[in-house]
Amino acid sequence: MNFRTVLWTYFIKKNGACDVKVYFSHQNKKKYFSTGLQVLPKDWDERKEVVRNTHPLASRYNAKIAKMRLEIESHFLEGGTWDNLFNKNANKGLID
Repeated sequence: MNFRTVLWTYFIKKNGACDVKVYFSHQNKKKYFSTGLQVLPKDWDERKEVVRNTHPLASRYNAKIAKMRLEIESHFLEGGTWDNLFNKNANKGLID
């Protein structure tokens, strides 16, 4: 499993903000998942892959990013597949 959080600078909004996405690869499949967050490039720390503390909602944004990464990781560690990644009705793991 491999994770990265990236600022999607390939498409910049009119206000200058860019989407924050989580990159995940597992079993030779790679995918980008949108977090639903948008920040200006000056508010993004590329090295730490987090929203800088200068942003007024940095702690909330970083918490949401961390929660999404944790959900994806725990899904696969519990035996989930790509097909039922964000399906709430799917079985949670191998025991179910």
